[in-house]
Amino acid sequence: MRNLATIRRISKLETIDGADRIEKATIDGWSCVVKKGELKEGAFCVYFEIDALLPIREEYEFLRNSCYKKTSAQEGFRLRTCRFKGVVSQGLALPIDILPPEINIEENSDVTEILGVQLYTPVEGVVLSGNAKGNFPNWIRKTDQERIENLFDKYSSLYRNEFFEVSIKLDGTSATYYHNNGELGVCSRNLELKESEGNTYWNIEKKYNILALLKSYGKNIAVQGEVIGSGIQGNNEKLTDHRFFIFDIYDIDKRRYMTPGERHEAIAEIMSFNCEREYNLEQVPILGSIKVFDMFNDIKALKEYSVGPSMCPAARREGLVFKSMSLIDGNTVSFKSISNEYLLKQKE
Repeated sequence: MRNLATIRRISKLETIDGADRIEKATIDGWSCVVKKGELKEGAFCVYFEIDALLPIREEYEFLRNSCYKKTSAQEGFRLRTCRFKGVVSQGLALPIDILPPEINIEENSDVTEILGVQLYTPVEGVVLSGNAKGNFPNWIRKTDQERIENLFDKYSSLYRNEFFEVSIKLDGTSATYYHNNGELGVCSRNLELKESEGNTYWNIEKKYNILALLKSYGKNIAVQGEVIGSGIQGNNEKLTDHRFFIFDIYDIDKRRYMTPGERHEAIAEIMSFNCEREYNLEQVPILGSIKVFDMFNDIKALKEYSVGPSMCPAARREGLVFKSMSLIDGNTVSFKSISNEYLLKQKE
C-alpha cells in the first residue's frame, strides 16, 4: 500500500511574493504551500501526498470548497497538484498535533491507515471491474513505482554511475497476465479476474492472444503493462480503441523483475509464437538510457526533463519511468517522475 500520509520534517520554509497568509514548504523533494506561521523549519509535520483522499472530518473541512469529491465508491477531500501565486503546491502539510496523542512520533512513519486516508480512484467509463477470482497473486509484485520526490537524495548518492532506461509513462490502467507452472491468469491492479463478457482486461487478452503466447513461451513470468484508450483516464493519447503496452516482466521463479535487456529478449521470443495474428505485443515508448544522477544534480532539473510530448505528439506525457539497466544487489531499481505540467492540467 502506498504511504499517502507520513510523518516528515520541514526542511525549508520560504516566503511567496505577494502572499501574506501562505508560504512555501519543502518536504524532501516535494514543494507544498502551507499556512504562514503554522509550521516551523526543521520541525515535524504530517505530510499527505497528492492523490490522497482525506476522510470527512472536521479538521479537513477547510478543503471542502476546493477538494471535495464524491463518487459511487468514495467520498472525501482529494489532494491534487495546484498552483498558488505562481508556486506549484503538491499535497498537504499539517501540524503534528492532528495525530492521536498515543502515536509515537518517528520520522517517515506511515500514518495512512491511522488517519483513514485512501488512494483516490477515478471513476472510469469502461468496464474495468470484473468478477474477482481472488486477490492479486502474492507471488507476483504489484505494479507501482515510487515517486522520485521521496528518493532523490538517497538515490543520487547511491546510483550516480548507474545507467537507467528512460520510458514514457502512459496514463491508463495497469494489467498483469501470467503463466506459472501451467496456470494462466488475468489481473487488474489489485485482483485476479474471472473471464467475463465485456471486461476490458479480458478483451485485451483476446485481442493480443496473451495467455496462449505465454503458454507457448513456457516460462513462469508475469507480463505487466498499461491499458490505454477510450474511456480510460481521459484517454490522453486520443485512441479510438484500447491498446496494451508492456512496461515490465516479472520473473516468478527468480522473484525479480527482468532488466530492460532481458525484457526486450523475452518479448522478442514470446512474439516468435505469434503466427498470423493481427496485433503484436509492444512496449511503452522507450527514449534511451542515461546516467540519471550524474546528468541531474537536483530534483528540479529532473522534473523539468520529465515534461514533454507523449506517444501522441500533440499530447503532454504524464511523466517518465526510470529502470536500472543492470541488477543492483540482485534486483532492478526503478522510480517515476511525474510531470507537474501534466498534473496541473488534470481536471478529474
